[in-house]
Amino acid sequence: HRYKNGLDDFIELQSKVFNYRFLNLEDAFLCYKEEISKSNLDHTLKDLALKSLNQIPYEQTLCHFDFHFENIMYDGSYHIIDWVNAKLGNKVMDIARTYIILVQYAKILSDRYLNKITQKLNINVQDVYNAIPLMAALRLHEMDSKAFNNDLQQMIYDYSKKAE
Repeated sequence: HRYKNGLDDFIELQSKVFNYRFLNLEDAFLCYKEEISKSNLDHTLKDLALKSLNQIPYEQTLCHFDFHFENIMYDGSYHIIDWVNAKLGNKVMDIARTYIILVQYAKILSDRYLNKITQKLNINVQDVYNAIPLMAALRLHEMDSKAFNNDLQQMIYDYSKKAE
C-alpha cells in the first residue's frame, strides 16, 4: 500500500538539510559556473544557464543536489544517503534540481512537490523557476540518457522565458 504522507515527509527531510550553513564544502556557484563554462553544451544553452546562475541570490546553505526518493533510507527513522554531490549554495538550486528529477521520474508528484516546499519554506516559486535553466543544463551535461535530453532542453528554454 502507499505511504500517505510520503511527499510531506520528503519535503520535511529536505527542509532540514537547509538548516546547515557554512560547512567545509565546495561553493556551488563557483563549481557550476566552471562546469557550465567548460561543458560541451551549445552556446545558447550555456548562456541561458549562466544567466540563470547570475539571477540566484548568493547563499552558503547545505544542498544535497541529488535529493530524491531513492536516496532516502528508512529503518524507523529517515537517513539521507549519497552525499557525493553536496555543496553549499542557495536552496532554490537544490529544490530546482529535485523538481527536475521528479519531472523525469515521478511527474505526477513534481508540481505538488514544488508548491508544497515553496510554501513550507516561504520561497517565491519564481526564484525556483529562475534556477531551473541552470540545474536543467547541469543535468543535461551529466546525463547519459538521451531519452530525457529534449525535455531538459525544453525546460531550459521555457523557464528562461519565465525568468524574464
